[in-house]
Parts: sequence; C-alpha cells; structure tokens
Amino acid sequence: MDDLDTIINDLVPHRTNGRHFLSGLLLGLAGGAGAAALLLPRSGPELRRLLRERGMVLRGLIRQVLTGEHHL
Repeated sequence: MDDLDTIINDLVPHRTNGRHFLSGLLLGLAGGAGAAALLLPRSGPELRRLLRERGMVLRGLIRQVLTGEHHL
C-alpha cells in the first residue's frame, strides 16, 4: 500500500495557499490586457493613459495580495 500512496502523492498536486494561483492569474490578466490594448485601434496618448490606469489597478491588486489585505 505504501507504493500506491507514493504514486498518488506524486500525481496529485500539493495544496498551496492560493498565492501561486493568484499570481499566475494576475500575470495572465496583465498579459491579456496588454495584448488587447496594443491590438485595439487607439491613438498613442489614449493608449498610454489606458495602460497607465490598468497598470495602477494591477499594482494595487498585487500589493493587496502580497500584504494579505485581499483574501482568496
């Protein structure tokens, strides 16, 4: 039975506190938003303003997650 337990433990991912998932999710959202913003037909100043606003929101979310203010 120990061999079976070892195999199951190797196949099933271990639980984390959720920060790894959230970090990946935030990076994916940032990458997707950046790609979408670059592909949308916008003027240079408007695009820079949009990216600056979204970057500030993302930075705030990351800060909340890392300081523990935002719970999953």
